[in-house]
Amino acid sequence: MRREIALIYEGNQVMKKNYLKTVIFMAAMFMLMVLTFKVPAKAASPVSKTQYENAVSKILSGMNKSWSDEEKLFYLHDYLVTHIQYDGTYSNYSAYDALVNHVCVCQGYAAAFDDLANRAGIPAAMVTSNAMRHGWNAVKVNNKWYYIDCTWDDPTGPSNPRYCSHDNFLRSESGMRTTKHTGNDWRTAHIAYDSQWIYGTDYVEYVSGKYNDSTYDKMTWTDETTVPVALLSNGVVYYNSGDNTVYAYKCNRKQPSKVVVAEGYYPSVSVTGSGKNAFISVNNEVYYYKIGSTANKVYTLSGNEKESGTITSISISGKDLRYNIGDYGYGYYKDTVKRVEYVNMTTASQMRVSEVSITDKTIRHIKPKKAVTIAITSSGPGTLTWKSDNTAVATVSATGKVTGKKAGTCRITVTNGTAKDSCIVVVDGGTDTNQAVDAVGKADSSWLKNFEYVYTDAQGYIYPVGYKGNAANFTVPATAVYRQKKYKTAFNGSFFTEKSKIVNLKFEKGVVICPGYTFVLNNDSIKSIDFRGGVIKKNSGSGSRTQFSIAYNCPNLTTVNMKGLDLSGVQGFSMPYECDSLKTIVMPKYFDSTNSTWNDGDWRIYSNNQYGTVTYNYLNEAPANATLKLAPSPKKKGATFTQNNVTYKITDANNHKVAATKIQGTTVVIPSIVTCNGVKYMVTAIGANAASKNTTLKSLTIGSCVQTIGENAFYKCSKLTTINVQSGMITKIKAKAFNGVSSKAVVTVPADCKSSYKKMLKNAGLSTKATVK
Repeated sequence: MRREIALIYEGNQVMKKNYLKTVIFMAAMFMLMVLTFKVPAKAASPVSKTQYENAVSKILSGMNKSWSDEEKLFYLHDYLVTHIQYDGTYSNYSAYDALVNHVCVCQGYAAAFDDLANRAGIPAAMVTSNAMRHGWNAVKVNNKWYYIDCTWDDPTGPSNPRYCSHDNFLRSESGMRTTKHTGNDWRTAHIAYDSQWIYGTDYVEYVSGKYNDSTYDKMTWTDETTVPVALLSNGVVYYNSGDNTVYAYKCNRKQPSKVVVAEGYYPSVSVTGSGKNAFISVNNEVYYYKIGSTANKVYTLSGNEKESGTITSISISGKDLRYNIGDYGYGYYKDTVKRVEYVNMTTASQMRVSEVSITDKTIRHIKPKKAVTIAITSSGPGTLTWKSDNTAVATVSATGKVTGKKAGTCRITVTNGTAKDSCIVVVDGGTDTNQAVDAVGKADSSWLKNFEYVYTDAQGYIYPVGYKGNAANFTVPATAVYRQKKYKTAFNGSFFTEKSKIVNLKFEKGVVICPGYTFVLNNDSIKSIDFRGGVIKKNSGSGSRTQFSIAYNCPNLTTVNMKGLDLSGVQGFSMPYECDSLKTIVMPKYFDSTNSTWNDGDWRIYSNNQYGTVTYNYLNEAPANATLKLAPSPKKKGATFTQNNVTYKITDANNHKVAATKIQGTTVVIPSIVTCNGVKYMVTAIGANAASKNTTLKSLTIGSCVQTIGENAFYKCSKLTTINVQSGMITKIKAKAFNGVSSKAVVTVPADCKSSYKKMLKNAGLSTKATVK
């Protein structure tokens, strides 16, 4: 009989061979239930009852008594959706299957939700529809009834604890019908359980057309809300992936308010909270929010932390916040956690990150004595300050008003605490007054003989074309005498041909460089180009003729130096392409970062030694005049290196992972990240026998990336009394790893890991007299 009722609820999912007999039997059973209000069932065993009650107690223990009914229902709904897998075999249909086995059909979802909600003090009932062959729930909030369908809010497919819909959460009948709930035979059944099955119903009531309050129908949680949510003592904070916005709902039956808008395509967002405080992670940043206030950015991942990925989720661990850092699992894919960091919640709520951003980064053009005001957005502590790097060209006031002085280019920088941003301002004016001067009686410059031909223009420039000399090192002179006239040298792509033998090319100060061509094209000889001293001729062409394109298909080109160049007058800036040996780039002083082209996808990660340890995803994020070097290749798997009394072994070269294999010294810190020859590695393991019989070791810190500790790792470290475990992701501690460690040892571990770590440490030989806290 239980099987047949499940078929009623699940509809056309399962068909019997004898269809007519099945339909008659199902109808008879349903009528029997309606007429007698009883569903006889086989009693559950004592073991299954205990398992069921334990599961119920565990779920209800996670509920805060101070929560509103909406918050409690949010919690129960999300718990079931994220912990139950829909049963595609249609053979599990009870509340027991839902809460103990975590797999069931709609009847199991509805029965479990009904029991949990009623035990939480919220009137609830199962709802069934013979027309739909489906079951869900009705709940009473603020003296009005609404519908909740956990089954239809649980997308089928692989389980993902983040993936949860709220399309069918606290909806009116009309709201449910927009999500394809049909039929006019909706009934509520108030039931009792013995965990395995329904054993009695109090009554059955037709409710079609009755539950029509639409208070919650237009809530933003009905559009692709993800979990977890922050359930506070005064509201709900949740992320709506439909519009990439985090909302706060005060449980006052009014529309939610926007808290944070997440930037980027498929951003990594997570929400957690306690009491009146919510914390929100968005990609590499964390915000603190108290309902009714404004969200403040309180944390940004450091450069080392970014090496492990982005913040995939945050949660509460005792008095701390836990940041999981790694690769975010989009859609149904689960996160890959590579690192865990903890910070005190009180400390985190009081932190502030200073920010400032110029709204429009495009180059501004003004005339002398004219002004433009730079618009910005800023937040956090700090005082805004403004600066011009060339006050002879333009000055800037304390409010960001830039006033032109004379023709030229300058960079305007705004600072807020440690944050800063900048843009380029060009003061237009003046004309090119250059012209050739007489050089009567002087011979043509000898260096011109190295070119196939030259030509001049009316503005007094000479253009050498097609270098044919044999010099490996060539510096372009700033001037040349030609036919008894002295000209300024101008240079464009036709200067260099495929056959040119120059290896190192430089420019004297004042050489005019005309954009519009690829300067070095299809050349096997060139190794370095030093543009320093050159002057970019502004507005020398139109359309593609104003592009500054450096090189294409030069396999031996290793260095490009553009320090001091002013590229503000060109319409585009294109870096070397198909130049596989390129190792070093020095950025220009002024360039339009919003209109730059980085053609080669292999050239997007650079380390900047001049400005400290910085990684750029794109070159146009790099500072002016910065010296950038291509990130070096990692060592091969199995290679070793030693730093600060610890020897490391490369365990995964592709993913930059190492294990600490030998530990010496008295006070040792196993860091999260270790750097060797410019390459950063995550320390993910402590190897077998790493510190075995190290009788001088007294203090040990285990970094946040460690996942395993090998056999005998700290065997007979008899003086080791202080152990600080920063990692929240240790999954295995092998035999005798802590055997013989001092019985006076105090081991400090993350709060959310205390129970599991304590068990692993004891199994690995840690003295029962040692303290794990």
